[in-house]
Amino acid sequence: MQPGAEATMRLRAMTAADLSAAHALSREARWPHRLEDWELMLQCGQGLVAEEDGEIVGTVMGFPHGPQIATLGMVIVSHARRGGGLGRRLMDAMIAELAPRAIQLNATPDGAPLYRSQGFVPTARRSTPKSSITGMSSWAAQSR
Repeated sequence: MQPGAEATMRLRAMTAADLSAAHALSREARWPHRLEDWELMLQCGQGLVAEEDGEIVGTVMGFPHGPQIATLGMVIVSHARRGGGLGRRLMDAMIAELAPRAIQLNATPDGAPLYRSQGFVPTARRSTPKSSITGMSSWAAQSR
């Protein structure tokens, strides 16, 4: 970016062309997801990306399970963009997409302050295989 130039951030629907960048973000976060996992998630659900000057810097995925229930996950923000509210923007946008369904969040403890501020409460901690993400837990949305 040129000195004095302002970055342009936008949220948009995830496409198959974004999957390599999404995969790179999950690797940066040290999550075990393969590119094939991202492909399957996009086939089964819907995703949003945060794009800044042509670079994917954040993701979120939503999975409707009929008209009443959905799950939300894959909330990832690049290390360089954390702490600026981007995770909240991504979650707000996906929650709006999934409304009015009850939402279950699958997440790591790293984002617990964000999830709590969004009205989610922990419901279960899952034991996972060694090759999986440490400390995965389920969170349920309280009434918003």
